[in-house]
Amino acid sequence: MTKTKRTYEPWYWANEHTRLYMRRGYLLPGVSVEERVREIAQRAEALTKVEGFGRKFQEYVARGWYSLATPIWANYGL
Repeated sequence: MTKTKRTYEPWYWANEHTRLYMRRGYLLPGVSVEERVREIAQRAEALTKVEGFGRKFQEYVARGWYSLATPIWANYGL
């Protein structure tokens, strides 16, 4: 069995359909998916007081390794 290592561009999952869906109630007007994740990550780092946590969190979301629940997208850190 041959293992293939896949590589993905950051934010590959945030296509036009995802962005449209997110604008319909998950994001404030004028806020992009990337901006919202940055806000969530910064708030999480502030609460955990772990330096670099926000950066890693953003990276993991961008890679599609983390999938956020609706209450996080809609409310966390606002």
